[in-house]
Amino acid sequence: MYAYALPDDAKCCGYLVCELAEKGSLDNLWKSDLGHERLSLFRRRIQIALDVMTAIQFLHVGNDQVSSCLRCDIKAANIVLKRDFTAQLIDCGMAKFGFDANKSQPKRATGYLCSDYGSGGMPLEHSCDIFSFGVVLAELLTGKLQNHNDADGR
Repeated sequence: MYAYALPDDAKCCGYLVCELAEKGSLDNLWKSDLGHERLSLFRRRIQIALDVMTAIQFLHVGNDQVSSCLRCDIKAANIVLKRDFTAQLIDCGMAKFGFDANKSQPKRATGYLCSDYGSGGMPLEHSCDIFSFGVVLAELLTGKLQNHNDADGR
């Protein structure tokens, strides 16, 4: 369930309502023993990856009513899971509609950022989101977070 409302007299504020993600963020699940156990099913991890890929495809391609955009901040902390472990992308504050690849772009999370873009060697483009998703996919396959260190290597 998603709903967006912009009051008739509103100058700048809108409201976005979405389903509660009871399981929380993917990175917090990986950090806890119980969460790690819940993500031990490989099929569940693959479904999470497919859900995120579907969301990225929608953002990149758009549809008749929505133009394409870049997500610009794909990372485990921005992937939340509903009760049935359906994944959703959140925190779209850095997403870019009708982006101009030649303009300066916001910095993204270290470890999820395409190194060529981070060093200024390439403009921000769809492949930057794909690179970030690749890092998340590696996390899903290995069970280890990119930017997290603790005693047991998670």
